[in-house]
Amino acid sequence: MTKLLHKNVTFWHRFAANIIDFCLFSIILILLYKSFIISRQKLTVIDWYSFLAMGLLINYSLFIMIPYFWNGRSLGQIILRIQILNTKPTNKILNILRTNIPSWGLYSLITLLFLCGVMPWQIDFISSLNDISNFINDPNLPLNLRFIARIIATLSGFWSIINLLNYCFILASKNRRGIYDRILGFRIVYIKHYSVSQKMDEIKLIPHQVNKTEIIFHEEEHE
Repeated sequence: MTKLLHKNVTFWHRFAANIIDFCLFSIILILLYKSFIISRQKLTVIDWYSFLAMGLLINYSLFIMIPYFWNGRSLGQIILRIQILNTKPTNKILNILRTNIPSWGLYSLITLLFLCGVMPWQIDFISSLNDISNFINDPNLPLNLRFIARIIATLSGFWSIINLLNYCFILASKNRRGIYDRILGFRIVYIKHYSVSQKMDEIKLIPHQVNKTEIIFHEEEHE
């Protein structure tokens, strides 16, 4: 069986794929927020939970369902023709959940905080969420909502720092692998692959001039 080799993608290919996925999810989420939250004169329980459910559905569709049917690749990776290779392979769904946890994990956790921490009679406060800093420091805000807002702000800041460090690792390492790659056990590579024989054919032997070395023989005298 021929062993196939894959080359790790460059920083800019990875960054562009992540930007495509992030922008696509953000645009859809903003449209959902405007449809279910902002456009309503009075926010109802049905509108609020519909927004949370649709957000989770879009999140799982982009980062779990699409990769499941496209060999672990997100839309950004499909567009740029790159893929994920697992260095710790398990079954298919576990591979997708593990390698894409930075994408779906944060939003799922935030949604869980809203579901568990926001009471149905407190939903009217959500419609006034224009600035996160004002929302956190609002003295009229119930304690549980203020606590949730602080947790979300902390998680978002931590997620941003980890992603920044991940990109720094990619730029600094020779093999273009970041923190997520090393911890979660995967590589981001080009779809184009090479066989060992093809790589050997690319090796060119270049003649190298060697200076002649003078060799002097000494005759030993025997008594």
